[in-house]
Amino acid sequence: MDTLQVCTGVKTILSAIQLLAIILWLVSMPTISATTYDKNNQSPKLTQIPQDIPADTSTLKLSNNDISSIGNSFSHLNSLTKLYIYSNSFTTFPNLTDVGHSLTELYLGDNQISHVSEQNLDCLVALQVLNVHTNAFTQFPDLSPIGQTLEELFVGNMDIIHVNVHALKSLNGLYLANLRILPLTFLPPVCFDLTTKLLVKGGQLELCACANAWLKQAVDVYELNMD
Repeated sequence: MDTLQVCTGVKTILSAIQLLAIILWLVSMPTISATTYDKNNQSPKLTQIPQDIPADTSTLKLSNNDISSIGNSFSHLNSLTKLYIYSNSFTTFPNLTDVGHSLTELYLGDNQISHVSEQNLDCLVALQVLNVHTNAFTQFPDLSPIGQTLEELFVGNMDIIHVNVHALKSLNGLYLANLRILPLTFLPPVCFDLTTKLLVKGGQLELCACANAWLKQAVDVYELNMD
């Protein structure tokens, strides 16, 4: 075997070793499966859930469209944690059974939803943030099925004039309650027991009213603005 053949063989072996090293390095790298699928503000507006959403999608943005139902379009999304579907055409709370095990944040503001049932919420076992502001609710929703996990709640800018004590007592882990621009004249003291931050700016609460006297002593209530 001449020198040229030996050199060629050595180069081949070195190339194979380098290739193997690259493969091993790629395999050792952490897998990044978290993906965002963004179809906000489509023109023309979407009227249905797209069919090409990747199965590994963790954040799904479909806001500012004209979608009114979900059906079983999420059945393949096993890792979805954040869902943005505000400013659409929903008149009923969507059925999120397929993603309820993983969903932690749900943004449903600026739709036309007037009611949420216990069945709608039972599946949302991991939900921490719920935003349903600017919908058609006239009564404060009973969120007891998600009371143990919910940390932030946004229900502002609706014609809710009464907050049911029972509806609030179940929200044991609530950190932030945003009740802005609600025509409330009374808030039960249990609000302070459950939250460390209560936003009621733009409402009709009167601190001088005896029933709301507790608010004056609630030192951890922030942004309490009666304008």
